[in-house]
Amino acid sequence: MFEHGITLGKVFGITIRIDSSWLIIFALISFSLATNFFPNSYPKFGILTNITLGIFTAILFFASALVHELSHSVVGNKLGARIRRITLFVFGGAAELEVEPPSASVEFKMAIVGPFSSILIGFICWIAFLGLKNYNTPAQILAVLDALRFFNISIGIFNLLPGYPLDGGRVLRSIIWDLKKDLMRATEIAVAGGKFIAALMIFGGISSFFLVSS
Repeated sequence: MFEHGITLGKVFGITIRIDSSWLIIFALISFSLATNFFPNSYPKFGILTNITLGIFTAILFFASALVHELSHSVVGNKLGARIRRITLFVFGGAAELEVEPPSASVEFKMAIVGPFSSILIGFICWIAFLGLKNYNTPAQILAVLDALRFFNISIGIFNLLPGYPLDGGRVLRSIIWDLKKDLMRATEIAVAGGKFIAALMIFGGISSFFLVSS
């Protein structure tokens, strides 16, 4: 699936790779932070500061995405699902399974730990932001923590939406799999949920475009 990329090394025996498409989303996130988030939230920063913070925060955001994927992989490997490689690409990251999870219980635990790790990182950044705010901490550090709080909590919640291949879709599939004892049927329902969510997102995007244009 991912033919072009760079291997960074191994963590817990799992190979970490960056696909070339990752550069696209990295550039977009850096640009969005530098031209939107930081100027609007911290108007006293200069252009160079915003650009530097945008790049630095995007790197930390993808480190968070790697933790998200590693949590899936470490839990999966401990429970019998063989995961040997993680690839960061344009949509975030993907833990590449050699086989399907052996049971609904394993699927549920593997799926739920990813969003939980993102939300946990977000709340840690939030607590650090609130705590350091009272100790004359440089505004640049607070800004990075603020952005990481927002992105990680948002990504964690988004991934809980009940549509495959989102983590929430895998959670839904595991629950239906456990109830129906039918992996194929559970997959069909979870995929249908994913298509419905995708359609809502497309409709929402088109509606927003026309509302902004009018």
